[in-house]
Amino acid sequence: MLTNLAGTSANIRAGCCLHPESRSVKIHIGGDDMKKNFAVIRSICVFTVSFLSFWFADDLFNRLFVLGLLPLVVSVLYLLGSLIVSMVAIIRKPSVLKNYLPFVISLISIIVLLNFPFRNAKVKLELKLYDKGRTRIVEMVKSGDIISNDWGNAELPDRFDHLSSDGNIFIYQNDDEQVISFWVFRGMLSGSVQLIYSSKDENLIFENETEHSIVSIEKLKEHWYLVETDY
Repeated sequence: MLTNLAGTSANIRAGCCLHPESRSVKIHIGGDDMKKNFAVIRSICVFTVSFLSFWFADDLFNRLFVLGLLPLVVSVLYLLGSLIVSMVAIIRKPSVLKNYLPFVISLISIIVLLNFPFRNAKVKLELKLYDKGRTRIVEMVKSGDIISNDWGNAELPDRFDHLSSDGNIFIYQNDDEQVISFWVFRGMLSGSVQLIYSSKDENLIFENETEHSIVSIEKLKEHWYLVETDY
């Protein structure tokens, strides 16, 4: 009986000694899984921030100038960093399949960011979303509620300032006919993009835009044109 008790006591002591190590191994494994999951979540978050930075790049630049591009630059650099880190993880442990997921997400993110037509997609989406607001602005220009300064610029009322990327419009003509520009991208000697309302057709836009060459013009719907100039 004493022998059995001694054996039982020895087993208990052995179990107590092994238990912390076993628990330590479990914690270690869980830590690795958490790191891999965090890498995946981080890659998705960085892609989301990068996408939004590209989507609103024109608005940020027009309102904040160079400072407006900081979120875009930081997010892209962070995305490239994530790609490099995930490549290193794959090289170190090529047999671990979870290491490939952050790399794939980062690579797809870069491909999407380089090829997605952000500006055109945003303009066409906002053409539908802001239709009533921009039509209201055209009516306010016609009625004289919005008047331009000597250079043709007019500041939009606060509740409408989101309709143009810098909160201003440019009134080319307002008499029997109207030509009104909502800024998409207001460049600094590097090309500008405007969403222009013409009460007639695109010929009226060419007649008014005489100081700068029109690089391209695309009719989006009746009276509304996407226009790129060289200034």
